[in-house]
Amino acid sequence: MITVLLTERSGYESDILEARWYWLKDLLIYLGIGVEVLEDAEVPVLVEYLMDEGVEITDYPSIGAMKVSYDGEVVGEWAGPEMTLKSENGKLYFEVEIEHWSILDEEIEPFGD
Repeated sequence: MITVLLTERSGYESDILEARWYWLKDLLIYLGIGVEVLEDAEVPVLVEYLMDEGVEITDYPSIGAMKVSYDGEVVGEWAGPEMTLKSENGKLYFEVEIEHWSILDEEIEPFGD
């Protein structure tokens, strides 16, 4: 799948991180992982909790990508964003395209099918 975001030139990083968080949260819920603990957990607690649940998240911060594994199997990948500077009515903004997939996508039927 490809997610497209339209975002301001300043603060676009937080918009991308928010979209990635929602994607990850939906995937974890699908896997049956309780996400309420993730909201406020410190990193060491979070890592231990996810490991106990069989989840491994590999973050690639230099490119904004992420890989999620569950019980040793890759169940989702979030690619780094591709950004295009756009202009409309004299206002500049970014169109951000992010390619991603997860096992959740296989459960969602396309609209109209």
